[in-house]
Amino acid sequence: MHFPTPSAAALVAVALVTSLPSARAQESGPYATVERHRLASGTFTNDWATARPVDRRIVTRPGAASLRLIFDEIDVGGEGSLVVTSLRDGETHVLTPTEIVKWGATSGFLNGDAVSLELWLGPGERGSYVLDRLLAGTGGPFFTSICGVDDRVPSTDNRSVRMLNGSGTSACSGWLVSTSDCVFSAGHCMPTYANVAEVNVPPSLPSGALVHPPIQDQFPVDAGSLTFTSGGVGNDWGVARLFTNNLGQSASALHGLFQLASFVPTSGQTIRITGYGSDTGTSDQTNQTHTGPFHSSSGSAIRYTVDTTGGNSGSVVIDEASGLAVGIHTHGGCSSSGGYNSGTTVTLPALQSAFTQNCAQGPPVADFALASSIVTAGTTVTFADLSGGVPTSWAWDLDGDGLTDSTGPNPSFVYGALGTVDVTLTVSNAFGSSSTTLADAVTVLAPNPVTPPYLQTFTSGLPADGSWSFTSSTGLGALTTGQSGGASPQSGGPGLLLASTQDATYATNEATLFFALDPTGAATLRFQFKEFGDEDDPQDGVFLSDGASEVLLQSFNAGPASWTTYTLDLGAAVVANGLNPNALRVLFRQRDNYPIPTDGHAIDDVELLGQGTACPTPTTYGAGELGSTGATAQIGHAGGDPRAGNTEFAITLTGAPAAASAVLFTGSTQASVAQPWGTILVGGSPFTRTWTVTDASGAASIGVPIVAGLIGQTRTFQFAVRDPGFGGNVQGSNGLQVTFCP
Repeated sequence: MHFPTPSAAALVAVALVTSLPSARAQESGPYATVERHRLASGTFTNDWATARPVDRRIVTRPGAASLRLIFDEIDVGGEGSLVVTSLRDGETHVLTPTEIVKWGATSGFLNGDAVSLELWLGPGERGSYVLDRLLAGTGGPFFTSICGVDDRVPSTDNRSVRMLNGSGTSACSGWLVSTSDCVFSAGHCMPTYANVAEVNVPPSLPSGALVHPPIQDQFPVDAGSLTFTSGGVGNDWGVARLFTNNLGQSASALHGLFQLASFVPTSGQTIRITGYGSDTGTSDQTNQTHTGPFHSSSGSAIRYTVDTTGGNSGSVVIDEASGLAVGIHTHGGCSSSGGYNSGTTVTLPALQSAFTQNCAQGPPVADFALASSIVTAGTTVTFADLSGGVPTSWAWDLDGDGLTDSTGPNPSFVYGALGTVDVTLTVSNAFGSSSTTLADAVTVLAPNPVTPPYLQTFTSGLPADGSWSFTSSTGLGALTTGQSGGASPQSGGPGLLLASTQDATYATNEATLFFALDPTGAATLRFQFKEFGDEDDPQDGVFLSDGASEVLLQSFNAGPASWTTYTLDLGAAVVANGLNPNALRVLFRQRDNYPIPTDGHAIDDVELLGQGTACPTPTTYGAGELGSTGATAQIGHAGGDPRAGNTEFAITLTGAPAAASAVLFTGSTQASVAQPWGTILVGGSPFTRTWTVTDASGAASIGVPIVAGLIGQTRTFQFAVRDPGFGGNVQGSNGLQVTFCP
């Protein structure tokens, strides 16, 4: 897709506000400057069968408090994205085709003076981008209309939003008024200053420069929805709708909304103004609130002695007694010597008409999610409400008996009875209700422990025979089967994938395998594993449990990015940790906050081996090179299985020149890297070299001590031989992959 950016004139236009000398319109700014920064990526093509990054750049503007990127064009195809990441705090805005439309070919606000740009494309797709300008964060002037002493205090009411424009010239306040995510603000704040609405705003920098919240707390304004009048005190109002955030969430569903009053306060009544006025230091344009007396009204103009400053234009005026919104603050006039600040009442007929036309409200639309539908008896399942609109009440039937089991938005339920159940959610608000039922939502099975030998390849999906249970700490976790970034080298089919379903949403996922030891008390676990950029967490790993206690067998912190074989001695771990051998289970656990491929784990080819089960046979790969003798260098092994306690295991070489210097490369992964002398077939870490000399027949052997740290690990080997008959050029062998077993 190709999305053009708005014109430069539209981005840098500045509103002209006419007002009486005693009533100043209260936008603030500038908070940023627009600066030219031309960067054309060129066109890239993804020839792979999976989505992948094709280009990465760094964009810097030294000294900027924050950056927003303004593009001339972005083309990410149908399935790609442009990932913009702050190098200060790691916050990321993933510009998918949907996000590009919502944001008008711009990024959200990211803190710091440097960001990375990473272009991802789907299989077979072409993409490019042209960056044109940067919106670089700065500090701004401080316009005050304090009624005596500044008594404002911090507020956490996220129904009030900070409104920022696209050119950095000014900022205002706004507030949510409908389930359709309409906001009210001052008319002179639209359209010039209404471009992005922010909530959960953090403290500013000591200089007063704005600090922006995470991207999920930034909501782009639908420019096509703007309706406004900037007619001075009493006729200064604006209405606009917000798009959903990057997670597809509604601002009003997350933070609620203000209800409108049908009356105008009388003199002396206490009112409250909440908004994002300018201030000194870290309080600048953060959410603050203050109460004071209502002064008077005249037509649709209202006046009050409540503290405001530049940036408070558009703030909500609240009747303190009822909590209802009575007006939009628009102009300052207070000072240390007296006066009052002013706004427009919400009862103004033109504003009411715009509200009715643009902000139609209705009942919520029921929707929910759960991480997995296959569990064993006694397992807790957590659900997530994803309903649209603004539900105010929830009724969950979680066991299919027609009765309400929970009235919370994100309930958990322990399933004890065996069988398959339907789950129904009914959501309601003042406008009505709706329901949705997921048939066969949860299948509850009796635990069915497996015994060695056992193999699970996940080619038929998640096993539903009671041998496994799949759970998550949230309904937004994901435990699925599929491929991402390539199949495992053993079975070649889909694997078990653990991740979050939504950006910036943490989930702890757990896949549990129930098992029993063989008659001799032995069991060895072997499996394939790889990690998708998962951040380190104590929960990431393989745990052994008897239902009462658990021990960590293998941490996946700093786990491998390519498929790696792990082998763990379960029988020895049961004895060493005093676990009950009659209630054993292995837990594959993963915790992080983004979907694959940003975060997540992949697991495949899970095997249980009993006592006496043979070690996996070392396998060769690649091709050896022809030497001056006419023979091909071949790698092999001798001395029995690569098993703990075997002191005879060795890596062998044949087909090399006699009395030649040779080196054995040892790595942890297969590779294919061209070198001037040939191709090196080993990679990864640790990477070591061991030197030797071939005998009269051109053979060599190097013993491998099987120490404790090698058990369960996979190593790759390759010989390189200096061939005297070829002028000392190097002759490389093929490669050998070895997995060391207990």
